Amino acid sequence: MYYINNKLSQMKNTTLWYCYFLTISFIILSCEQNSHPNYERNLESTQNFFNYINENDGFEKMTSMLSEEIKHQSPTYDGKIRNYNERIEELSGYFNGFKNLKYEANSWLPNTDKNGNLTGGVRTYGTWTGEFVETGKEISLNSFHYYNYNKQGKIINSGDFFDATGMLYAISDEQIHVVEMTINGKDKAETVDFMKYYSKIMKQREPNVLSWKFLESGDNKITLIERYLNEQAWFNHLKNVSPGGISEEDFKKFLEFFSVNKITVHGNASDNLKNTFKSLGFSVNYNSLEAGFTR
Repeated sequence: MYYINNKLSQMKNTTLWYCYFLTISFIILSCEQNSHPNYERNLESTQNFFNYINENDGFEKMTSMLSEEIKHQSPTYDGKIRNYNERIEELSGYFNGFKNLKYEANSWLPNTDKNGNLTGGVRTYGTWTGEFVETGKEISLNSFHYYNYNKQGKIINSGDFFDATGMLYAISDEQIHVVEMTINGKDKAETVDFMKYYSKIMKQREPNVLSWKFLESGDNKITLIERYLNEQAWFNHLKNVSPGGISEEDFKKFLEFFSVNKITVHGNASDNLKNTFKSLGFSVNYNSLEAGFTR
C-alpha cells in the first residue's frame, strides 16, 4: 500500500512539473510570437521622426530617415502612393505651411502584415495640432500612421490616414472664381471630352484647387467654377498655365475651345491679384467676403 501511494505521489509531482513546464514554455513562446527583434529600435526611430517636426534641422533629419525606395500612402482623396521625391515634397509642404505642429500620440503599437505577422514596424494613433502660416488658422486633426523599416533602419513603407480634405477646408481662406465663357465653334462632343480631360489634369496637378467644374449655361455658353484653397493657389495655377509651366500647352488648347467673357472673384482679393488680372486684360468683378464659413 505504501509503495502504491508513493508511486502515485511521484506521478502527481511529475504531472505538476510537466504542467508547469508547459505553462512556462507557452508564455515564452507567446512572448516570442508577439515581439520582433527590431521593434524597439524602430519605435524609437518613429517617435524621433515625429519629434523632429519642430526642430530647426528637423526637415533634414526626417528626410535622412527615408529609403530611396520608399512607398508612402498619401492621405489625399486619390490615395496616391508617393515615391521618394514626392514624399520629400509632401514633408516640405508641412514644414513650410505650418508652425507649432505637435503630435500627441494616444498609442504606439507593433505593425503587422496582411496575415497578422509582426513586421517590426510601428503604427500610431493620435492628434495633430498646429497653425497654418498663411491664414493663421489652427488645426486639430485625429490621425493614424504606420511605418515599416528595411534592414538598414530606413523607412521603406509608410502611410498617413486623416481627413486631408477637412484639413484643407479648416485652414483655407477660400476664393471662388466664376468664369463665363463662349465655346469657339467646336463640336459639342469634342468640347465635352476636352472639359473632362482638363478637369482631370487640374485634379492631378493642383492639389490646392478644391473644385473645378464646367457648367452648361445657355446656347454655346459654359460657366466654369474654380474653387481655390486660398489666393496663393490661384497664383500657383497662373504659374502652371504660363510659358514654361506644366500646363502651358493644355492652356493653349483651352483658349482654342473657349473665349473668356467675364470673371467674378468671390472672396477676399489682394491688390496683387487685382493688378495681375488687369495686366492679363480680363474683365473682372470682385465680391469681398463679409461673413460665413466653409464646412
